[in-house]
Amino acid sequence: FPTKNLGAYGDGGLITTNSDEVAHMAKMLRNHGGLNKYCNEVLGYNSRLDSVQAAMDVALACGAEVFLPAGSYTFDSTVEAYFEDTDFNAQALKVRGDGPGRTVIENRVASGAAFYFGTRNPIAQQAWFLTVEGLEVTSRSGRGQCGIEVEDVWNGRISDCLISDQAVDGLVMRADQNDFGLPKTWTIERSLIVRNGRYGIYMGAAGAGSVAYNVTLDQLDIELNGQGGVYAAAELSRITNSIIANNGTGPNSHGGIHMTGDTGYRAYANAISGCGFEANVPYDIYADRVANLTLARNDHSRIQATSGAS
Repeated sequence: FPTKNLGAYGDGGLITTNSDEVAHMAKMLRNHGGLNKYCNEVLGYNSRLDSVQAAMDVALACGAEVFLPAGSYTFDSTVEAYFEDTDFNAQALKVRGDGPGRTVIENRVASGAAFYFGTRNPIAQQAWFLTVEGLEVTSRSGRGQCGIEVEDVWNGRISDCLISDQAVDGLVMRADQNDFGLPKTWTIERSLIVRNGRYGIYMGAAGAGSVAYNVTLDQLDIELNGQGGVYAAAELSRITNSIIANNGTGPNSHGGIHMTGDTGYRAYANAISGCGFEANVPYDIYADRVANLTLARNDHSRIQATSGAS
């Protein structure tokens, strides 16, 4: 377990007190309820920072890669990475596994995602380059809310992943209210996103004032998601060469792709091309508050548009 002075999120923490009694009890509680080996005076905890979070902290500090070798991992708390650049430094982070079926993460975080990437202050801080590849993030227990959540990261790529069985969304990309229009220049490719409770992929705003920008979804298989395959409040984004099937469960669902604007924004200049649609409920593509939406070379697409779409 880590013995260096690292920034800590998730399970890490700090207690300060001016009471000798509180300090004595805290030291026992953090170490299985005792101060001496094999002598446990009270029921305590093992409160060391978990190894995946520690690796994430070190990688962020020096721009290294986090490699999760083949094996099964259980996350009971979100592994978080906060980019904290205050100028245009090229801080980068790469999280890599050995491939779906080999690096398997069981998400049991009832109130959040298995992985969260973002900034603490999107107005003053920039998150630049993020790569996530070769992971299987599942929640067979049904407790995990989301596989991967990305908020206000400028450039990045998620590839060769399997994200499945989350209670809410498989993959979430959010843009916060800021001057940069984030996330931008993102690629999500060669991945399987299936059986999530709400959306396979959700792209939208954390608050009014921004939308996801210039995101490419390519060579994806998005199937069997409860509310819809892709929810996209986005500009200049592309969904290409993908299979989108069996998403949505009823008349109030959002079907295969729901392309929409957000508060104060219209979804502008997006494109859907080369995709195969099948058995999405109640429609394959729904366009609402959009402008200049291009549709080309799609197979079996049932399209519904509101009067505000063009």
